[in-house]
Amino acid sequence: MNDEALLNVAVVSGGNGPYAPHHAGEPDDRTQHYLDSPVNQDLLRNLESWWIEARDLHADNRREMMLDADYYDCMQWSPEQAAVLEARGQAPLTFPLVKQMCDWLIGTERRTRIDWQVLPRKGDDVEAAAVKKDVLKYISDVNGAGWERSRQFADQVKVGVGWTEECYNNDQREEPVTLRYADWKSLWWDPYSRSYTLRDCRYIHRVKWLDLDYALAMMPDRADELRRRAVDNLDPMLEQWEVEATLPMLFYNTTMPHGIHSTGHGVGLWGMGAQRGGRRRVLAIETWYTKAVNTPLLLGHDPEDELNRQVFDISNRLHQAALADGTVSLVDSVSEEMRFAIWTPGCLLRSNQSPYKHGRYPFTPAWCYRRHRDGMPYGVVRPARDSQDELQQAAFEDSVRTEHAAGDVRGWRLR
Repeated sequence: MNDEALLNVAVVSGGNGPYAPHHAGEPDDRTQHYLDSPVNQDLLRNLESWWIEARDLHADNRREMMLDADYYDCMQWSPEQAAVLEARGQAPLTFPLVKQMCDWLIGTERRTRIDWQVLPRKGDDVEAAAVKKDVLKYISDVNGAGWERSRQFADQVKVGVGWTEECYNNDQREEPVTLRYADWKSLWWDPYSRSYTLRDCRYIHRVKWLDLDYALAMMPDRADELRRRAVDNLDPMLEQWEVEATLPMLFYNTTMPHGIHSTGHGVGLWGMGAQRGGRRRVLAIETWYTKAVNTPLLLGHDPEDELNRQVFDISNRLHQAALADGTVSLVDSVSEEMRFAIWTPGCLLRSNQSPYKHGRYPFTPAWCYRRHRDGMPYGVVRPARDSQDELQQAAFEDSVRTEHAAGDVRGWRLR
């Protein structure tokens, strides 16, 4: 099991370290967890509202993206057509033109990978540029960045968008600076966003089902809440169904087809857990979001001054000295603060400011095409599906005509 994606965030945000939860201004009430305070409960309701919004507005296109992936995986016959062929003893053959087209593009990307190149802007930057190039090359090699980007590109071709994550990894056995592939099925972004670089994106959700013991190790202070919301899950596809379900939250706690019970906290097939022993799992949603804040900025008289446009830090002696001698001035500015939260429906598990100084999302999308109407992505498979359907239908009708003709010949011989 690979839970380091959420584990990294949990470690840098919890405990007594530099990113420990901030309790300033809150009553010292030991009977109430600080994440259950009114302010944090308002945040939880906001996160849940964003989650419902993203699921509702992405639902139709995500269904099409799933079909696009099925076409690439040669799942092109409808169950009814396949049943007719199998009843006659014929195999439901596929003619994967879509897959061949995608594989040509994916293979071309793999054959044309390039290494980092850092060029100096001035003569004094030559040595620094060479060092940066070597560092980026090292990080790329230890992370297998070429292969991770190829997986991203494959999703980009098939379904319209692929993702990578650039983050800090606290696993001592691996390189701290990490670049890795992120599965598109686990990510939902602000449906109002139209920027290809997510500059206007208000939030990104990443969904992860965690084994209960992992969740307890990551967030021991919320052990009771995690145990209360854990369920026995028997199949990853059922977990995906729970997340992808297009029914609004209003209809949760209702029985779905085939014995699937939706609780808002997990999926199980009642009665089967005792037979096979389902894994105790809990749904965790990691949300990165921006918050508008009034930020004091240092404005330098020299645009080349390294302090120019830096956020003023009252504990920074260099900032204080520059402000005192008039090198810079202090101005008010409205800016966006990047924050993150880990939560499960009905319970906030973690909330803090982003540990990254760049103040941007740790996810990078690569788009293929986006619909002009609503900005939803699609890949090269979508426009080719009709042609693939026509080919499959022609093959199906030919097989039916062949079967009928063979039956007529057998009947003539009997007569």
